[in-house]
Amino acid sequence: MNEQVIQKLKILTESAKYDVSCASSGTSRKNTKGGVGNTVGGWGICHSFSEDGRCISLLKIMLTNYCIYDCAYCINRVSNDIPRATLSVTELVELTMEFYRRNYIEGLFLSSGVVRNPDYTMERLVRVAKDLRLVHRFNGYIHLKSIPGASEELVQEAGLYADRLSVNLEIPTEKNLKLLAPEKDHQSVYLPMKYIQQGILTHQEDRKHYRHVPRFAPGGQSTQMIVGATPETDKDILQVSSSLYEQPTMKRVYYSGYISVNTYDKRLPTLKQPPLVRENRLYQADWLLRFYQFKVDEIVDDQTPNLDLDIDPKLAWALRHPEFFPVNIQTADYEAILRVPGIGVKSARLIVASRRFSRIGFYELKKMGAVMKKAKYFITCNELPDKTIHELGAAGVRRLLLPTPRKKTDERQLSFDFAETEEAASTHK
Repeated sequence: MNEQVIQKLKILTESAKYDVSCASSGTSRKNTKGGVGNTVGGWGICHSFSEDGRCISLLKIMLTNYCIYDCAYCINRVSNDIPRATLSVTELVELTMEFYRRNYIEGLFLSSGVVRNPDYTMERLVRVAKDLRLVHRFNGYIHLKSIPGASEELVQEAGLYADRLSVNLEIPTEKNLKLLAPEKDHQSVYLPMKYIQQGILTHQEDRKHYRHVPRFAPGGQSTQMIVGATPETDKDILQVSSSLYEQPTMKRVYYSGYISVNTYDKRLPTLKQPPLVRENRLYQADWLLRFYQFKVDEIVDDQTPNLDLDIDPKLAWALRHPEFFPVNIQTADYEAILRVPGIGVKSARLIVASRRFSRIGFYELKKMGAVMKKAKYFITCNELPDKTIHELGAAGVRRLLLPTPRKKTDERQLSFDFAETEEAASTHK
């Protein structure tokens, strides 16, 4: 590897670090005779852990950080004076294979700035994946970022070689996207999403009738939204996520706390640090939507459009609805048990399966993985002497679970005047 390629590698991996949507593909790609590598256990995660405890890593890189767009929130915007680099298709393919052979990585997460036009950029991304699969017979994990505005033909071809495809929504609402990225619109994002969905569903149906139909993006698709760059409430963000999850092929929506990389742009808020607490609460709320059968209007509503930063969304819902509790562990249905703070999906299933054979008490619940520090205030079961939320009240339970006083305001939560942002945007134009 020559010095020039190493320098490009440093620049392009640094430029790619702000995209958080590299995660599990949910697929398993076995090695073939004469092939290179495999996707073990269906995981392809950047610096995370598989089910058996292994640390998995991807080469997370951009093909180029040159870009024709001038998005206010992006470090790679065309007006920024930063080091720029572009890897050729051959250079990136060789780089990936060399890293894989040295056991540095188990796959590739590839994105790119937009050069010339979306189709030109997308065609080069597809060529990378195609060369890895067909020329080098690479069977590791590949996640490609589909370029907004790319043609249906290129997106369909990309799905034949990638394990997962994703298109970043970035800003949750069209109005605020136009403020920060006037050259973009949501239509250019939702169209590739639709192409990916159609490709996955069509190939799944064909595979039922024809054995050798190739798989199309078997890990589904994902997207990312920036949290804190614009004044959307958590309700606005979760409503967008909920509508995206109605698509059968959407696997994950990622939330990226806004990082002030372009402090000179007056359209953007000035935050001392990224809103990481808010980001975490959104992930917890997202989990409730996907696995706990909650609806958006149960988690946030018009009276409380933002998530509580001090407690998790499930506990916040329970404190607002004391009439739902206490839940009798011995007789309640699975859906009711799932709503108890401190009891997760796995624990709820174990409870329902185990109570047919014996009565369940404090010790058994703890063995099943329930967080009894929270759960004990919302349930009744065998040998559970503690008072419930009915005796203590919602405020009393909150005080017990939050023994240390918190600041009334949290600088990690976005709060700024939207009118000022619009004024700055009009001035920028």
